[in-house]
Formats: sequence, C-alpha cells, structure tokens
Amino acid sequence: MKFQGFEKLQGLFLSPAGARKSWAALILVLSVLVLFGKILFGGQLASMAQGDLANQFYGWREFGFSQLAKGHLALWNPFIFCGAPYFAGFQSALLYPPNWAFLFLPLVFALNLSIVLHVFLAGFFTYLWLASNRLGFLAALFGAFVFMFGGSFFLHVYPGHLPNLCTMAWIPLVFLSVERLLKSPSMGWVLTGAGVLSLQLFSGHAQYFAYTLFLGGLYALALIFLDPAGALKKSLYGMAMLLTALGLTCVQWLSGLEAAGENLRGAPTSLQSQGFFSLHPLNLITLWASGLAGNGSRYPCWVDSLIWWESCLFIGVVAFLMGLYGISQKGDPTGKRRVLFGMALLSLLLALGFNTPLYPFLYKWVPGFDSFRGTFKFGIFFQLAFCFLSALGLQSWFSEEHPPNWPAHLALGLAVFF
Repeated sequence: MKFQGFEKLQGLFLSPAGARKSWAALILVLSVLVLFGKILFGGQLASMAQGDLANQFYGWREFGFSQLAKGHLALWNPFIFCGAPYFAGFQSALLYPPNWAFLFLPLVFALNLSIVLHVFLAGFFTYLWLASNRLGFLAALFGAFVFMFGGSFFLHVYPGHLPNLCTMAWIPLVFLSVERLLKSPSMGWVLTGAGVLSLQLFSGHAQYFAYTLFLGGLYALALIFLDPAGALKKSLYGMAMLLTALGLTCVQWLSGLEAAGENLRGAPTSLQSQGFFSLHPLNLITLWASGLAGNGSRYPCWVDSLIWWESCLFIGVVAFLMGLYGISQKGDPTGKRRVLFGMALLSLLLALGFNTPLYPFLYKWVPGFDSFRGTFKFGIFFQLAFCFLSALGLQSWFSEEHPPNWPAHLALGLAVFF
C-alpha cells in the first residue's frame, strides 16, 4: 500500500529537473546558509585553528591581493625563508575570478565566503549535470547533496583546504561540458568546456586538475566507444577543448611547472611513502559510517591512516543503497550507467593507491604520477559517479508503481547497526 501523498512526491521526483534550476539554486543556497551562516557572519574562520586556512591562505590571500589592489602582480614572496615564487605556485590563484573578491571584501569574510560559495557551486553544478541527464527534480537535488556533503569533498572544509574545495567544485561541470560536446560537437561547446577547464586550473590545485583530465578523458573515450558515430569529429573537438584551455592558462601552468621543479613538492616521492597518503582498505567502512575510523578530534585508533580528511569516503547508507539499486536496474540504452559504475570502481582502486598491485605499475610507467602524493584524492571521482548512480536509483525507485521495500528496510537496518 502506498503512503498518503506518494503520488505528489512521485511527481516531484519525476518532474524535469531542468525546468526547476532556480528552485534548486534557492534550496542549495539556503542549505549552505543554514550550515555556515553563523560562521560566515560571525568573524571567525570556517576551519580548524591550526589548519591551512589560518596558517597559509590567510597570509597568502592578504599578501597577493593587497599587492594586486596596488597594481602589482606578485611574482615573488619575500616573506618565506629567502623568498619563493608566489604567482607560479598554483595555490596563489591570483587569476581565479572568484578570488577577486579579496580585492574589496574583509579578509576573514572573503575566506569564509570562498568556502561557502564553492560548497554551493559543487552542489549546483552537480544538479545541472544530473538535470542534463533527464533526472527528476528531487532525484537530481538528492545527488547534488550526496556530492557536496560527501566525505571526499566536504571534509576539506575543516582543515581549511581552500584550493582543494575550489578545484573540486568544478569537476561536475567539466563532465557536463564533455557530455554536451560529444552530443553536439560545436565551437560553442569547445569554448564553454575550455572556459570551465581554465577556471578549474586557475582555482589553485594542480593535482585535482590533472586527475580531472585523466578520468574526464577516459570518460569521454568510453562515451565515444558507446556511440562511435562521428568518433573522429568528436575526438578532434575534444582535443580542441583541451588545447584551448591549455592555451588560455599557459601563463599559469608553464610557470607553475617550472617552479614545481625547484621545490620539494615537485620532486618524485618514494613508493613506500605513498602508503601514508593512500586509502586503507579498512577505511572503506567510512562509506556508511564516517566516525568509526576517526574524526577531527579523535584520530583513527585501529586503521593506520592518520589524515582523517584523506581517509573518509562517506556518502551514507541511503545514498549507497540507492546507488546499488540504480546499478541493478534493467535496461541501459545509453550505457552511461555502466560507464559511471566502471568509473566508480576505477576511482576506488586508484584511491587505494599503494595498497593495490596497480599502483607500482602506475608509479613506474605513467609520467608525473610519482610526483603527486595523496592518491586518496581519486575518491572525489568515486563520489561523483556514485551521486549519479544514487540519483538514478532513487528516481527508479519512485517511478515504479509498486516500489520494493527492501532498500528502505536495509537502509534502516544498516543505519541502526552502525
């Protein structure tokens, strides 16, 4: 027997998400204001006292944008040891348009606003991506919440990882641009996609950008394989989008690569040291219960992974079960569900890093792979894929005339257990 009002709720889930963008934006804005309002307007930093926001980006943003306000593009930071490159360090993010708010807003408010803005953008861009795939309003909104509040993204708020949040927020829009370009190859989508990629690179975290190019490229190849009509044209337009983005941002990444070659972060890390920055297999339990492997005040006591925000994949019991339900549905005419399921598995395997036999091969043979630490950062792509599968599963469940009870019963049982 259906509960009272099921038909109305079903209608909301199945109503086109694309026609409700304004409502989605309003709901997402209200959600971040409820969560961050007290901090945003309270004059305190939205991160831990000894985090990167207080210890690094407070000083960096004050220095770089105070110089820019005087007409100086700060190429050199004289306040670190005997001096160090500033503009060339990707995380200075002087060319990132949202950061220009630092030119006229109070510093603490601008730092907090940057975090709040990108938490919102992560959700809204995810909503747009899901809406473009003809998911219903509430299903797309559900997927947006899964992405913006999942462990791989949201936990970087607490340590104050500002460039991480800024760069990850653009990933859903990159995937949307890739899909639209392959569906309707045109110079308009080449320029749109190049613009999105440029903003992501300027936002300040080269590793997430490189991982986006890697997995976004694989995603594009998979979609071309599923729909090979005009494969050469699609491939050429895709390369044009990438080359245009690299051309638009060359002033940043060319100087950044040169500066990286002169500091410790740019040097290859040892294979063994990467184990510290890889997801421990036991931490897969954080998919359903984030606190069992530690939190901000109680670090893990039974898993050898000391960085909490690099060890938690939390998306929650309901989202996980809806994702499994979405995967289990019959019929996949476009093949996109299988592609995203494959991306989720590949991302999870890459996030495990040193704990899998695949990592030594990648470390040895993939150029630049040995220079990046923190393979857990691939977890954001697992989260992205699963937010799509979760939204798809939830919509499939509501679209059935007699939806099964087992997902709800199992979710309740697992929630009580954890």
